[in-house]
Amino acid sequence: MTVPNNSTYIHYGNVTGTVKVDAAATKNDTAGIIENHGDITVEENNGKIIAVTKDTHTTVKGGTGIIGNDKQAYVSASANQTVYYTFTDEVNTDILASFDAKTYSINKLIFQGGLNIDKNITNPTLVENVKTIEFNTDNGIYVKENVKANLGVDVVEVTASTSFGGFEKSKSRISFANSIDINVAAGKTLTVQYLTMATTAEANEVNINLLEEGNAKAALKVVNAEILVGKAFVPVYTSSSNGTVNSGFFNITTGEPVVKNMVINGDTYEVYSLPGLLEAVEVIKTISNSEGHFQGKTIKLMNNIDLNNMDWTPIVKFNGTFDGNGKTISNLKVSASTEKATLNVGFISQLGGNAVVKDLTIDGATVNGNHFVGAVTGYSYGLIDGCTVKNATINCTVFEDANGNVIEDGDDAGAITGFNGETDGVINNCKAINCTVNAAEDAGQIVGTAFESQVTMCSVDNVTVVGAGTNYRNNTIIGRNLSLE
Repeated sequence: MTVPNNSTYIHYGNVTGTVKVDAAATKNDTAGIIENHGDITVEENNGKIIAVTKDTHTTVKGGTGIIGNDKQAYVSASANQTVYYTFTDEVNTDILASFDAKTYSINKLIFQGGLNIDKNITNPTLVENVKTIEFNTDNGIYVKENVKANLGVDVVEVTASTSFGGFEKSKSRISFANSIDINVAAGKTLTVQYLTMATTAEANEVNINLLEEGNAKAALKVVNAEILVGKAFVPVYTSSSNGTVNSGFFNITTGEPVVKNMVINGDTYEVYSLPGLLEAVEVIKTISNSEGHFQGKTIKLMNNIDLNNMDWTPIVKFNGTFDGNGKTISNLKVSASTEKATLNVGFISQLGGNAVVKDLTIDGATVNGNHFVGAVTGYSYGLIDGCTVKNATINCTVFEDANGNVIEDGDDAGAITGFNGETDGVINNCKAINCTVNAAEDAGQIVGTAFESQVTMCSVDNVTVVGAGTNYRNNTIIGRNLSLE
């Protein structure tokens, strides 16, 4: 459809498809207005557009199409509506400033043709009434030499490999009025070059979030960029020689690539790093009942975590869900006490009847104790599903007091768990690879002792069981099955 020339006001309900607007030649003249339209494509516009009163997605072909001949756009939407605008061609500062001058409640602006900031814009702030802007092609942001601009958005989505850049050796700068998240999609690279990125207040942060999906990871490349935080100058730092950061979160208020430690999402505690895991362990201790700790809540690993052979204290009796999420915990070391017998030894000390540990790999472990010893847990009433232990040594030794009296017999040890039992215990689809289990007695490749429990669909590869006493089994997944005695 075509909005006629010199239209004083035109109301079109539920318009969709392609729209052209012919209107007066200057912004002071009356112009065409489309109200209450659906999804449309604006191919040519010489006047005012568009009053929106419903959910809609407008595609503007031509960077000047939204405000041809210096006209202002007028866009209005209620807070509960979803309103998107896509610009197929490059948008410059004048276009964006005029478009935004009377714009309210737009959820997202999508720049397919890129954003060319070619003039200083500090007051008013660019796109201050828009929550999110997105770059979904290789056309990103270019800031002209010595130009400064303030952006008022809360979120920048980067869904294609692109760059935010300025003129080499210039003072080009982007400032953010609010704390902002720049989300880079998995498999895509954001390059920040020859640019100063800043916040207008010391309390604000700019987080570049590098997302992952399967094996695909986002990356950030920083070339001669600088960060201004309030009045403090911070040079950008990257951890690799080519300036590329390949995973995690890059917080440019600190000038260093960092990983978020722990994020609480409802009843799920998402763990991103070793400090985050240690923080989660402390939280587990505070949430308990008579059946154990953390019931009804979940720990979810978001990244692989290296324990660096620190002296690990097993997680207290656990009754929640530990979701390994396909990730790996490496270099686990648990030491036995020399002063008293050490029982229920593993990454987790004991699993309650409602506990679940799933999709977790432990790679590289040395676990020492005197009774109920395994890499995942020492003692389990719960479900261990889809877990793998590899390159591990499990040592379960006799403990004697100062008078030579045997306090613990050095029994019940396995690569996964020392004891699995009493109706609730289930070990399913677990693997042990390249492991050694040393025990005085009651030792097996997967589980030391099982009682009225299930061990199903488990496998081993190069697992050796060594012992000097009874019921150690070098060729069996279960060392001792009490249900058969």
